[in-house]
Amino acid sequence: MRRAEDTLMLMPVSLLAGWVSAAAFVNAASTLRTYGIDQLDPLRPDVAIGFLLAALAFALAMTRLGGQMFYAIAGMWALQGIIAANLNQPGAGLLTIVAGAGIALLAANLIWAKVRKPDEA
Repeated sequence: MRRAEDTLMLMPVSLLAGWVSAAAFVNAASTLRTYGIDQLDPLRPDVAIGFLLAALAFALAMTRLGGQMFYAIAGMWALQGIIAANLNQPGAGLLTIVAGAGIALLAANLIWAKVRKPDEA
């Protein structure tokens, strides 16, 4: 019963942490745009992909270090939102591909953690 209790306690906290992490990158990008820093305008595809890769690297590191499945699920959920928002946008093809690859990487990371430590992941 202890494992079920741990899961019930960690699930909402991990989901929240995953969403807050994703929101931090989104807010950083929008703040740069608000202050008119054109070189880092997230509407530029290269900058958007850079922010996406930074957020993905952070999520992968957090998932690897903490091993929380629900943190990774929140990250995959956020990446799915990026795909949905940009699916029909002109010039956003690479961004959606990178987001899709990010979902696959987070899923593979979870599977790897489960295989490596089946009783802890």
